[in-house]
Amino acid sequence: MIRRVALLSLHTSPMEQPGSGDAGGMNVYIRELASALAEAGVEVEIFTRATSAGQLAVEHPDPGVCVHNVLAGPPRKIPKEELPGLLHQMVAEIEQIRRRQPHGRYDVIHSHYWVSGIAGLELSELWGVPLVHTMHTMAKVKNLLLESGEQPEPRRRELGEHRIVDGAARLIANTSSEAAELVSHYGARYDRIDIAPPGVDLGTFTPAFRARSRANRGIGPGTFHLLFAGRIQRLKGPHVLVKAAALLRQRRPDIDLRLTILGSLSGNKEFNLRRWISEAAMDDVVTQLPPVKAPELAEWFRAADVVVMPSFSESFGLVALEAQACGTPVVATRVGGLSRAIFHGRTGLLVDGHHAADWADAWRPSTTIPPPGRTWGGPPPSAPRTPAGPAPPPSRSKATTPPSSITWGTGWRRPSRRRKGPGVVRDPARPGLGPAFPGYVTCDAQERTMMSGFPSDLEIARAARIRPIPEIAAAAGINADAVELYGRFKAKIDPARLDAPPPAGKVVLVSAMSPTPAGEGKSTTTVGLADSLARAGHKVMIALREPSLGPVLGMKGGATGGGLSQVLPMDEINLHFTGDFHAITSANNALMALVDNHIYQATP
Repeated sequence: MIRRVALLSLHTSPMEQPGSGDAGGMNVYIRELASALAEAGVEVEIFTRATSAGQLAVEHPDPGVCVHNVLAGPPRKIPKEELPGLLHQMVAEIEQIRRRQPHGRYDVIHSHYWVSGIAGLELSELWGVPLVHTMHTMAKVKNLLLESGEQPEPRRRELGEHRIVDGAARLIANTSSEAAELVSHYGARYDRIDIAPPGVDLGTFTPAFRARSRANRGIGPGTFHLLFAGRIQRLKGPHVLVKAAALLRQRRPDIDLRLTILGSLSGNKEFNLRRWISEAAMDDVVTQLPPVKAPELAEWFRAADVVVMPSFSESFGLVALEAQACGTPVVATRVGGLSRAIFHGRTGLLVDGHHAADWADAWRPSTTIPPPGRTWGGPPPSAPRTPAGPAPPPSRSKATTPPSSITWGTGWRRPSRRRKGPGVVRDPARPGLGPAFPGYVTCDAQERTMMSGFPSDLEIARAARIRPIPEIAAAAGINADAVELYGRFKAKIDPARLDAPPPAGKVVLVSAMSPTPAGEGKSTTTVGLADSLARAGHKVMIALREPSLGPVLGMKGGATGGGLSQVLPMDEINLHFTGDFHAITSANNALMALVDNHIYQATP
């Protein structure tokens, strides 16, 4: 069982403000991941490079999480391209920090970005623990998107990323497209990749008080407000936004247009966004502001009519999810994770390429906010419509969609500290990172929904946490003597050993007719109904038939339900369960062998 994790983020600290320097969605990802792991009882130590002389050696952003500011090189920010020269020094310093710790060891290393991955390989060998790595961006993918005259990512980085893919025990991809890029560009094995999409903190990013947010930001009710939030660099495409907004202004001079850009310069210092703005004669329309904290960012999202992401590359695109969670549509390039984070025509629009005319056209339907009941960029719900993207996941947020916004979807979030109630506890034998890393990545299937299409039944089952069966029995009032265990998560109940007969209750029969090869959904309906009754405060018990081996042979659906309404451990139940069907199979085989031998031997 994993008790302590070393997270490596050497090129940027999760304590930095996203949208500045090299800090972006990855910084949010690492800090939220660390906090969620700590809430699950895992100690987390983050290692990052110290960038100022007065910086604390150790910071504690959340309970159970500490950040070590590693001394390596000059105590100031340096270009990340220079960090490889400090790798050995950083590894040596991290080892010294480990030796000073009372525990003296970690169970797993999780590195982020290639520089940390190379350090992680050395530390993994030194400490004898597995390395898990998340790329976030890849050199080969970025080099495919270069424009004329731009400097490619160095060959050293490409070779380093190949080393990480070959040496890491597991690779975590944010989306299926990122997993495919790992396979096609670096020869990664699919069976060593886990897809774990990031999510949104729905406690901060909500659609409430949109009118107040606009008023607080000085956005009038008749103003068409476009918002860009991110690092100011060519790869994020803010210059595309400026050109397209200028074209929209020429086409529709009647529109009171305003464009807000939140972020600071990152990477190539020659990228001069202010010059793009002046050349487009947009100085009176565009407001540039520094990056802001999450609560204020949510205010800006709610104050916008459209959030624009004209990125050339995005491994995921956290801004898109945060904006949609605030009820604001997103217009983004159809690249990387953005094509999975946005439901085209419903929560926003996806644009092919970066031609200003195409982007100005994409904003045209949004210059008039749709009336209640309409989905943005599409016909009324009663009209026939074929969506251009994957079906949206059901929202589990308690917030409602404001009548003046699109129908919005949400991503995963870490469970609220305040919320209490029944949950699903993960089976440590089925971790999200494979059999070597029990319990590292967990998610509460009853509190989280996917943003990139809906996950398969197996993905949901493997991402859930299962409560030990004795715990379930105790909650149901079944005494321990009556429970015959089959491992930690399965058991039989002996009615003769019950302390008292169960009280009489009501029976609800779920049935169906004309079954299909995939099943009719009786089990799914049963589990969903039981979940609903339990949420309503009723004591519920489900009785399902034990499955045959039909699911294995592809002849029928499983017997454990599906989606977020399923019984776990679904694979064990469908394949073996307590072994009764195997015993029957063995008995049948024995009888048939006796009959066959009798016929062959011709004995009486």
